[in-house]
Amino acid sequence: KPYAASLMISPKGRILGVSKMVHFPQAEHFWEQDYYTPSDTGFLVYETPKATVGVVICFDRHVPDGVRNCVRQGAELVIIPTANLSTEDLGLFERELQALALQNRCFVAMCNRVGQEGELRFAGESLLVAPDGRIEFKAGGLEGLYVMDFDPEEARRAREGCACWFAFDLLPR
Repeated sequence: KPYAASLMISPKGRILGVSKMVHFPQAEHFWEQDYYTPSDTGFLVYETPKATVGVVICFDRHVPDGVRNCVRQGAELVIIPTANLSTEDLGLFERELQALALQNRCFVAMCNRVGQEGELRFAGESLLVAPDGRIEFKAGGLEGLYVMDFDPEEARRAREGCACWFAFDLLPR
């Protein structure tokens, strides 16, 4: 079956797992319901040497249960590989990621495609958001490799200092 998927690869090059997109848009340029299969594994997290990392693919970031599910599994960082077009409201997406990071008390890193494919121009502007909603880094619209340093302990401390996490942890898993 065809999936929209992202590999999680260890620092030694070993494949730790494959995350698959759960929700699909049906919109101009993104008729993904016509050719992708929804994930058969749900939202996955991975133990890495640096942190526990969740993966929420592209459109799944618009559905609150994606990031929330990863955090409930222990993710301190949620990575969102995506393909936003330059014609989309990137300010809205930026605010959305700030809200996701703040509400879930985790780091959120959106890795956005860049460049041209046919008539489509992908925006780039990847970013890293801290657990308090602060933007730690924002890339421009050019291709590049960016290495960010972050402290996963910051996400753990943010959760400890929030009374709402008591009720959150009582929810059925």
